[in-house]
Amino acid sequence: TEACRVHKRYRRTGSSTGKDINFNGSDVVRGLPRDTITLAFGTGEATAVVVEDIICMGEETNAVVDTSLWNGKDGIPPGCMHMHFLAATDLSEEPFIKFGFDGVFGLSLEGLSQTPQHNLLSVMSHLIEDRHQCASQSFGVFLANNAQEESDIAFGGWNEGHLLEELSWAPVHDPSLGHWIIPIKSIRVDDETLDFCDDGQCRAAVDTGTAL
Repeated sequence: TEACRVHKRYRRTGSSTGKDINFNGSDVVRGLPRDTITLAFGTGEATAVVVEDIICMGEETNAVVDTSLWNGKDGIPPGCMHMHFLAATDLSEEPFIKFGFDGVFGLSLEGLSQTPQHNLLSVMSHLIEDRHQCASQSFGVFLANNAQEESDIAFGGWNEGHLLEELSWAPVHDPSLGHWIIPIKSIRVDDETLDFCDDGQCRAAVDTGTAL
């Protein structure tokens, strides 16, 4: 579709390490049907197949990797991991043809992933040294609000340089749902507390962009 052609595309046959798989990780058998999925995204939808390949973060992707954190169990360089991911075969024109990005980097909990192998944080947690296991499943997003700053995302922790105060922690409500949903004690507007959450049932999904 035109929505696909306007973006940079991943070509599995152009990768020496990529292979076509089904959701259960089994190889696709030539001549037989393979697993596909159609997902709703905003006002549109995407149809995709499953691929396994090595995904890397490094200088080529404008990333800095602390090599001392990686345990080397996977036999690949630090910053790299074997991932199962969805490769789109069809995109609706709305809204994808208007997007400036070429793919979606999902950071949900495992409840929203097809399998644990599709979940970046789950895969990464098995590649980081045991002494860093708590941090291995955390990440921090910084969104710049002026031209002097640059947005960034940190995996395996957070960038202390972006903190104005100590971090506050909140439990995730029902992790099986897959969203980063936290309880909300109260809502204030102009220092006036609203009675919207007085029943103690308020919840909010923390997300940089969502189709909820």
